[in-house]
Amino acid sequence: MIALSRNNQRIVASPIIRLGSLRRQFGLSLVELLVALIIGLLVSLAVYGVLTTNEGYKRTTNSVNDIDKAGTYASYEIDQAIRSAGSGLIGGINSSSGIQSAGYSIGCQINASNTGTQVLPAPATLPTPFNNLPAPLNGAPINFRLAPVIILAGAAPAGDDILVVMSGNSGLSQTGTKFSNIPTATTFNLTNVADFLPSDVVLVVKPPTPLAMSPCLIEQVDPAFVPAPGASSVPLAGQFYSANVNGNALTGYPVTSYAMSLGQSPTFNLFGVGTNNTLYKYDLLQQQTISTVNNPNPSPFVDRVFQMRALYGIYTTPGNPATLTWVAPTGAYSAATLLSGTPAANATISNIKAIKIGIIMQTSLPEKGNVSANSIQLFTSTPIPVTVNLAALNYRYRTFEVTVPLRNALML
Repeated sequence: MIALSRNNQRIVASPIIRLGSLRRQFGLSLVELLVALIIGLLVSLAVYGVLTTNEGYKRTTNSVNDIDKAGTYASYEIDQAIRSAGSGLIGGINSSSGIQSAGYSIGCQINASNTGTQVLPAPATLPTPFNNLPAPLNGAPINFRLAPVIILAGAAPAGDDILVVMSGNSGLSQTGTKFSNIPTATTFNLTNVADFLPSDVVLVVKPPTPLAMSPCLIEQVDPAFVPAPGASSVPLAGQFYSANVNGNALTGYPVTSYAMSLGQSPTFNLFGVGTNNTLYKYDLLQQQTISTVNNPNPSPFVDRVFQMRALYGIYTTPGNPATLTWVAPTGAYSAATLLSGTPAANATISNIKAIKIGIIMQTSLPEKGNVSANSIQLFTSTPIPVTVNLAALNYRYRTFEVTVPLRNALML
């Protein structure tokens, strides 16, 4: 209570009344405060919902863009590998002999060593995802035969296909050079040495028997070799040189044999899908002698690849491109038939003029619900479409198809 005097009169002011008046002018009631909180909460929830939806769309778009880019890259790299398949292995007519080198090389059993250790025939078990190859590549050891491209149907862990791709990269010759004499343990004796450079990897082939192709050897030109006009001998040394591989001695190759330069980085690769939806590449020659974390063998090639399938494009009438048809890698075109090493098998291989590759990509982002159909079809433009069943429907998928002509086979 405050007492004031004015004209001898006492005036009493009540502080309670004044404070109550201030509350009525500037404060909020409990109801008003609750209403404000509820409105703010609803606005926050709405904003959060919009941000969450946009973020979901963004992640989905990014994941689909990622597999689009990866699929394009995978198609390009496989196209490049297959398009050059057979380079240096099959070619034109040798001018000095008139014999087609392809008749000696395609279908031969490859024998190769790397720094003194045999790599072909390969060990009984290859690293995953190449550890379940079909016949005739399921023996011990594994006998690989020379061919531009072979499709191993259902050989990968998920049941999709594995590709075997072989080619040379010599820039000088696509034909074989005939021996002028039986080779020694360390030297080729040739009609000419124009096709060979220092460190070139060389394929040595000899005439087949009436029923089977003869084995062939991988050798290497001495890095110190200096080509000279009129020379007829080529010294051998280096990573892939060996006088005897798997019981096949270099001196056992007759004067009717041929040496074919494969360049310094030939391709003897397997391509297949393994764990974590990754496409792997395996170098059969193991050209990197030391496998490291940064350079493994098999090496990851492309990620997010769910499955890979392939078909052969063949000429039903040799020499007439209009008769190109597509066949599955089964029956007469199964790996067991094509790699049997007979003249009939080689004739079948020579009919293969193109490869059609189908790749299914899968996003890495699982969606909240099912966003895909139960199956995907590849090769719908051919009479033999392939259906791939999908178990995980909460992922998005993209398909890529590429048709690759075998340009070296087309020249024959």
